[in-house]
Amino acid sequence: MLLLLACTGNSVSLPPEVQDTAVEVEPDPTDFVYDAGRVIEVEIEMDPDDFEAMRKQERTFFDLLAGADCMDAPFAHPYTWFEADVTLDGDRFESVAIRKKGLIGSQEATRPGIKLDLDDLVPDQRWHEVEHLTLNNTRQDPSRLKTCMAFEIYEAAGIPASRCNYAHVTVNGEELGLYSNVEPVKKQLLRREFGEDVGNLYEGTLSDFREGWTQTFEDEWGGSDRQDLQGVVEALEAPDDEVLDSLDEVVDVDAFIDAWALEALIGHWDSYTANTNNFYAYADPQDGGRFHFIPWGVDAVLQGERPFGQYAPLSVTGESVLAWRIYSTEEGQERYRDALDGLLAEVWDEDHWLTRLDEMEQLTKSSMSDYEDKQYRREVIREMESFIENRRDNVEDEWRNGPPTIDDTLRSEICMVQSGTMEVAFSTTVDSYGSENTFAYGEGTFSVEIQGVEYPVEFLGAVVGEYATGESIFFMSGRLESGEAVGYYALAETEVFETAGEHPVDWKVVQAYLLYDSGNLNNWQVWAYLGDGTLSLEQTGEDRGDPWVGSSTTLVYAN
Repeated sequence: MLLLLACTGNSVSLPPEVQDTAVEVEPDPTDFVYDAGRVIEVEIEMDPDDFEAMRKQERTFFDLLAGADCMDAPFAHPYTWFEADVTLDGDRFESVAIRKKGLIGSQEATRPGIKLDLDDLVPDQRWHEVEHLTLNNTRQDPSRLKTCMAFEIYEAAGIPASRCNYAHVTVNGEELGLYSNVEPVKKQLLRREFGEDVGNLYEGTLSDFREGWTQTFEDEWGGSDRQDLQGVVEALEAPDDEVLDSLDEVVDVDAFIDAWALEALIGHWDSYTANTNNFYAYADPQDGGRFHFIPWGVDAVLQGERPFGQYAPLSVTGESVLAWRIYSTEEGQERYRDALDGLLAEVWDEDHWLTRLDEMEQLTKSSMSDYEDKQYRREVIREMESFIENRRDNVEDEWRNGPPTIDDTLRSEICMVQSGTMEVAFSTTVDSYGSENTFAYGEGTFSVEIQGVEYPVEFLGAVVGEYATGESIFFMSGRLESGEAVGYYALAETEVFETAGEHPVDWKVVQAYLLYDSGNLNNWQVWAYLGDGTLSLEQTGEDRGDPWVGSSTTLVYAN
């Protein structure tokens, strides 16, 4: 059942016939840590050299996905633990373990995501019975509001999910600004949501229930023989008229469809069903070991009219094998539509969520740091408001003529292999990025070779400039003889683009893509990734109009 719960305490009135027999429930002390009406003050003190080392630790797409063996095991992270003293709302804790967190999109050196383990170095050290804190920098969300908003919507829908509120973070007196304080998916959450915490728990990162994809599931407790994962793989092989019954023996299919429909409704494009990413699967022993799904990484939601891409459906996602297989049946489509209708009827209250969005904005306004672009934040919040206001009509319009069509095949494995080379030379001016006419700037040449085929490219334009505080973009484009277009897109800290010399294109200093467009120059897509190369800047500057001249040679990686 989908219930819109009051966001202030989630109180439920008992029917008169059971009020006299109601058992008084002890208050949960951890509710204080995740009180949605508060911004927690987090003050971290640590050795400055340790913080410098911690914030610069990172991994890249190439660390994760380059090489034929990239899906053979869970993705390792490069983050190590350090020691810090931490004050939480005035309560001081000494010798707290601290490390950086984040996959790729959330990695940042200036405002790193942070994990705190209060009892790793001091046994039984707790803050209101909480031992682990996860502070998300919400790098992909300039509003800083989407993560907690999304988790409130999950809670309103009765779907197991983390609690969430906000934290204002400083390190050694330096203000890092507003973070999301997200309840980690650990035993405490499992006990609250499922009553037990002893079932197998897996974190899914670019993981799926099909051959060649299950090894990237990370066994959170260790020691699992992973046969429960294989059981889902085998259940999916049943014929269409049996697959839902087959799956229901190993997955709570009703609960999965509810969670899937909500992922689509809020536009969670980096989810399990849309990107085989950012989720946990819990084998609930009180439900015969059937899997239940728990969302994670919800900082890129409630945005854009077409959150899943220009040509993808608005209201249904099918990139994961579970969603794809269920939706391939007529009954699966009907059950999905019923879940979506239930959410629209009982959870998607536009006035309520617009009010909550405004309340969250007002609550957190004073906690934004100088690192954060406050004007851009307001623009993103307006986009969120528009998404909430229009989502019902957009979804219902899409279903008016029957179930939307999803891709009839699943995407191939995502491991990248070297497939070519790219060389560019360019001359443009500083701060040309963001102009109305991208193609009014610069001169340049392209040389692109992919899988032994050379692609002659006619230069169109080149621009460079800051797009967010501390980071800048370089983009140059050209047109193929076929009329289609290609682009070289590079992102780095602004300081890099202001410094002459050779810079590595390694996804640590400079990250770069080869883009593709069918020809209208307003729908650029990633064609391949660029790496193992250099960006050489012969002339550069800090002031608008300064010459920006250089070249780049890289390898091309594609899957």
